[in-house]
Amino acid sequence: MKKLILIVLITILSEISVFSQTPQERYAEALKSYSEENYATAAEQLQYLYNEGYTNFEVCYNLGNAYYKTKDVASAILYYERAKQIKPNNNDVNHNIEVANKLTIDKIETIPEMFYTRWWNSFTYIFTPKTWIIINVVLLGLFLLVISSIILSKKVYRKKVCIWISLVLLLLFIVITCVCVTCNAKYDKNDQAIVFTQTRVAKSSPTESSIDLFVVHRGTKVRINDKVGDWIEIVLSNGKQGWIKEADVQII
Repeated sequence: MKKLILIVLITILSEISVFSQTPQERYAEALKSYSEENYATAAEQLQYLYNEGYTNFEVCYNLGNAYYKTKDVASAILYYERAKQIKPNNNDVNHNIEVANKLTIDKIETIPEMFYTRWWNSFTYIFTPKTWIIINVVLLGLFLLVISSIILSKKVYRKKVCIWISLVLLLLFIVITCVCVTCNAKYDKNDQAIVFTQTRVAKSSPTESSIDLFVVHRGTKVRINDKVGDWIEIVLSNGKQGWIKEADVQII
């Protein structure tokens, strides 16, 4: 009986110790577990942080690494993609996504984007949406400052220079506003997902009795085009469309 009480007390104390840890301490402990090749433990510790709302780039990226080491490719891709949403142009995360995708069953060719679409997407990914908004606010402030200089200035030459500067600032403000709208639309959509069911047959309509179209496997990235009840219409990178259950995927 004494041994049982002792075990219970040790368990309670260990639980109290775990919950009393700060996020920084838990993150450091997760990195320590990873460096000691205890990848499953590291994944569990980082997943706890993510579930508690600590969804920054470092947590997502290292969570992807931990899952990759445990050979859970689908979870690795999910968190790499979530890290990419925070830092789209990060070379490490983009490389790891490419490596992880080579381990998935589905090898789907991507429809090439038009050059202007590719250029625009690359441009919008230079900074995060928050940074673009800050840039836009600064441009607006400069524009208003130059306009006030035009109004207050009495010299014709200075007025002309300020008018040209204001036009440039206005043009930049319009362009960056478009970038902000594009970025916010991308982040608000939540239409990208990773298939988590081992094998799923996509249907021609949101019913089990409909025609089988194609098969998707765990780890495949899809875009959600529509939703009916607990069914979602997915679009593959090659343009194929079909219906699967919402429970088959995890939203990026």
